[in-house]
Amino acid sequence: EIMQSAELGDVLYIVPGTRSGTLSLYPQREFESMARFMDHEPIPDDDALTFQQLFYSMSSRLEMDKQGRVVLSRPMLDRAGMSSEVVLTGAGNHLDLWNKKDHEQFVETNWNRWKDIQHRARAAKKKVESGENGSSRG
Repeated sequence: EIMQSAELGDVLYIVPGTRSGTLSLYPQREFESMARFMDHEPIPDDDALTFQQLFYSMSSRLEMDKQGRVVLSRPMLDRAGMSSEVVLTGAGNHLDLWNKKDHEQFVETNWNRWKDIQHRARAAKKKVESGENGSSRG
């Protein structure tokens, strides 16, 4: 599902990205959905607890101005190792912020594997949807 700009609202949350050296921006609705999912486990194991503590402590709420802009904090950019040249990419239900050189290297490294990556991602999605991974959707 592609989100329309009206669905995004005027609040984003910035969090450490899945890949090292990246930051992710989530619309408020998506961030709250992730938070509900993460908080579902009553007694998390050590790794889950550490993840939650880092994730929440490093998350920041960003309010967009009338032009749809946000101000990113220098400490968060520094922690992620962001330079002055960045690339903002779409990533499904969120946006990822990369150092320009890191993103160029990521594309260069993975471009030749595109067809294989696409095939494996589709196969994994079908497996999850069919419940072959031992769980069912619902």
